[in-house]
Amino acid sequence: ITITGQNDAPVASPITKSYNKGQVADTVALLTGATDPDFGETAALVVDSATPVTYTVTTNSPNGTAQASSTTVPTGVSFNAANGTLSIDPTNPVFSTIAAGQNETIVATYKIADGKGGFTTTTATLIVNGAGTNAPIASIRDNGDTCAPPESRSVLVFLLVEQTPHKVPEHT
Repeated sequence: ITITGQNDAPVASPITKSYNKGQVADTVALLTGATDPDFGETAALVVDSATPVTYTVTTNSPNGTAQASSTTVPTGVSFNAANGTLSIDPTNPVFSTIAAGQNETIVATYKIADGKGGFTTTTATLIVNGAGTNAPIASIRDNGDTCAPPESRSVLVFLLVEQTPHKVPEHT
């Protein structure tokens, strides 16, 4: 009896990470969680350099749309093929226009290869949120003799007023 094994493809789960705009840069190892069912091959896994990484960028805003997939690395992101990492810099000016409650999603699609012909395709999703925009809660316009918040919203405002104490004249 002869039993001949066959090469099994690697197994990988999608990676998802979220950031707030202005947050410090981060590096994501694209092989995180990837395994190979064949004994001893997990250590040999690589991001397949023969197949380019593709990127899709989607902006979640009132008129946001997904861009067509491209092999061009998006601004604010870098790919290191030598060590299979994707880096993102949420302080990059490209993310500065993301408003509170909105986000930009970058999906990198790539192949993981085991060096023996087995591969799997997976994704890394990087989400940059517009949180921390330091936007004013409300602004008040002076409309003559009344002040009204924009769009007729109710706003409770406490004003701190410095008063000069009255001096009582001295009587002699």
